[in-house]
Amino acid sequence: MAFIKPLDPWKKQGQKIEHGTDLAKYSGKIVPRKRSSQLVGVVIQETTGKSLHVIDMLRHEGIFHDVFMLEDFRALGQFPRIIIISAPAKLNAKDVARIKDHIEAGNGLIVVGMVPPLEDVLGIMYKVPDFPFPAGGRLEDSVGEGYARPADPALSRSIPESWWPLHAFGCVPVLPDGASALASYETIHASGDPLSAITCKKAGKGRALQFAVDIALTVRHVQEGRYVDQDGIPPADGLSPIDDGILKCEDGLVLDWTRDRRVVSPAHKIAAFMVPVADAWRRILVSCLEMIADQCSIPIKRAWYWPGGNDFIAMISHDSDGNDEKLARHLLLEVGRAKIHTTWCVQAPGYSKSLCDEIVAQGHEIALHFDAISYPKGKQQDTAGMASLFTREVLEKQLGEVRKRTGHDTFYSNKNHYTRWAGRVQFFEWCEALGLRADQSKGPSKCGTLGFPFGSCHPWQPVRGNGTLIGCIEISFQSQDFGLQGPADTVDDILAAVKQANGVAHVIFHPAHSGRADVNNSMHGFIARAKELGAAFMTSQQIAEWTFDRKWLIATGTGTLDGLVLQERDVHKNEWVTIGEK
Repeated sequence: MAFIKPLDPWKKQGQKIEHGTDLAKYSGKIVPRKRSSQLVGVVIQETTGKSLHVIDMLRHEGIFHDVFMLEDFRALGQFPRIIIISAPAKLNAKDVARIKDHIEAGNGLIVVGMVPPLEDVLGIMYKVPDFPFPAGGRLEDSVGEGYARPADPALSRSIPESWWPLHAFGCVPVLPDGASALASYETIHASGDPLSAITCKKAGKGRALQFAVDIALTVRHVQEGRYVDQDGIPPADGLSPIDDGILKCEDGLVLDWTRDRRVVSPAHKIAAFMVPVADAWRRILVSCLEMIADQCSIPIKRAWYWPGGNDFIAMISHDSDGNDEKLARHLLLEVGRAKIHTTWCVQAPGYSKSLCDEIVAQGHEIALHFDAISYPKGKQQDTAGMASLFTREVLEKQLGEVRKRTGHDTFYSNKNHYTRWAGRVQFFEWCEALGLRADQSKGPSKCGTLGFPFGSCHPWQPVRGNGTLIGCIEISFQSQDFGLQGPADTVDDILAAVKQANGVAHVIFHPAHSGRADVNNSMHGFIARAKELGAAFMTSQQIAEWTFDRKWLIATGTGTLDGLVLQERDVHKNEWVTIGEK
């Protein structure tokens, strides 16, 4: 994706889409179709569970598509050119025969998950362990986690070479039986054959592709992490002491300390999570869709991630720890000098009304900095005290205090002090209930967890146990106060990785450290380098509003969004071309 035009950082971006007053826009509501209006159709059997998350991934990637309940799909006189079936799907013999004829006529099929009736169409065999040895405890016929490597040059190029091998969860063991392997697990089957993670079969004039990796589970598990109720186990490098007696996001990370980190910083050579695993799996899903579109000459359409076609977005947030107004005013002058808008996360009881008025008047965002460690007002709590603070009631109380002190009524975003966390996703539900539509808590509190410890630099929505999306978006951060919390020479590594992923380069600069010349210089260096690489700066609220509005437009096909770039696949040149703005 080539850089198209710069985004004016001083202009409010994103035109509101009229969509009603309910939570449909935020909850990822499925809009089933009875007639196909797009070239891509997603077939689901149920409106909750993994199917909804597969649809959300396609929306996030900007792919225009229709959604069909299985019964409505059966009633179609003509199928969409590319069919995506999200397991589970109880297909009968007539369904399979129609799908097979459709593929052989020059169309495409992608199966996400395990759909046994389609083994022959896909050219595979599912090798789930059973007789004569009972597997026991299998979750949806999955054998657990592994690492995938490309077995096809085209797929290999879909993500940067350094991102392989790629961590995966919910790995169904598959053996090709007429299909070719696009990617394989590092696991070897008892027969000596490698197990395939992604396969593709040429069927007549068409293509049939199988995802054996549970990409919905993988993306969710990496982003959301484990349930946090105790300290995590740190690695031996000493740079990631997450067993610090404070429950926080990193205590739930599921990525591997050794295999999922890469060495950064020429001067200090530290290990960091430099592979956005969740973003990579979404990118691979789209790459497979592109392959089928190109091979079957299907000009699919998508909406680019960011306003004006920008390659990536940069964001700076400021946590007001201590609420020192002198330091805050100093930092306000510095970001004004840089001509960017930033997000100010204010800790209870908050800055004065006069300072907050200045921050807002200059186009910045006021957000909440929820404190479940040192509340009330700087009092450090022990473990029991912290547990009693991490509740919806305390969150609501602090929100009320900050509103009263600052005179600022509307809060769209939040970040938790010290990335404080407990449980899995219920904090997002508290935010949703209180009208907080964006959170920024999932990022590194330690030097050794820099980068993407939760696998993503894109905004993403957490998921309830029943598979429905929570109406609060997460905008993770990658580092804090370059030169203090982590090496200053990691700026280029982080920006390069985020640009490759077309995500958000989000870093924190605290007012409390703004008086340090080295930290201040590193902030300006980050800003200059991000702009040089083509980033546009946006606030947390701007990013979240844009993300929700864009996904809603893709889901419904209605409305307009200022700056949205539309693209179509040129199947002859095997690339995306811009066809206009909507």
